[in-house]
Amino acid sequence: MAAPPAIPRRGLFIGGGWREPTLGRRIPVINPATEETIGDIPAATAKDVELAVAAARDAFTRDGGSAWSRASGAARAKYLNAIASKIKEKITYLALLETLDSGKPKDEAVADMVAPSLAAGCTAVLKPSELASLTCLELGVICEEIGLPSGVLNIITGLGPDAGAPIASHPDVDKVAFTGSTETGKRIMTAAAQMVKPVSLELGGKSPLVIFDDVADIDKGYSLGHYVDKLLAANFGSSSMGREQAERFWPGLENYLSMKQVTKYCSDELYGWYQRPSKL
Repeated sequence: MAAPPAIPRRGLFIGGGWREPTLGRRIPVINPATEETIGDIPAATAKDVELAVAAARDAFTRDGGSAWSRASGAARAKYLNAIASKIKEKITYLALLETLDSGKPKDEAVADMVAPSLAAGCTAVLKPSELASLTCLELGVICEEIGLPSGVLNIITGLGPDAGAPIASHPDVDKVAFTGSTETGKRIMTAAAQMVKPVSLELGGKSPLVIFDDVADIDKGYSLGHYVDKLLAANFGSSSMGREQAERFWPGLENYLSMKQVTKYCSDELYGWYQRPSKL
């Protein structure tokens, strides 16, 4: 098996270039599979956010907006298509970085892009989770390679209270989009409400699955174990959050299964965490 790639040491991507965080702090990157430190990322704070927002605002208004916000759709598409081509070119490397960083299986690892925002003529400050930042920083490298106008996309990494909160409350940030916990979403809404700032939030559990006790397939010979197998695989088949996850299920079949029984089938066998419920 080939050795994993060395983790590149990156700074914050602000105004089209790289810079160290103002306070010089960095956060270790832990491989979730081995719990080993494999690198680090910059730890941005409010001062860095100020620089990133200023760069984005400058890119938005530069030359009366002709550089980006008022440029033609075709002009912006040229850059976005170039970014997409570079991502495809580097997809194996990016997927491996995502796996080492967050534990997500390589065949499912996809970097979340800000393409819709940029395509609409917006400029952006991207702040990924401190637990999954490596591929987002590599997006900065791609932006350099294709010559994206400086400040159109700025990428900062760091802890939520230090780097995320200042973005949500910044008066020059016109909109905030966030995916994560409900509690953090509440704090973002509170901060944004002070300026009546629009927010887009994707929070907490979002994909319940229900099995009713009159499901027809049971009459066709499928056991409850067949369904539990599929539900658990959907929920835990990826070790990091994904839209495909079935995050909560209610069997509705109290005569067949209890939640305590489900826990019997979690073990170190098979995928390292899950044993098929074939004995149900």
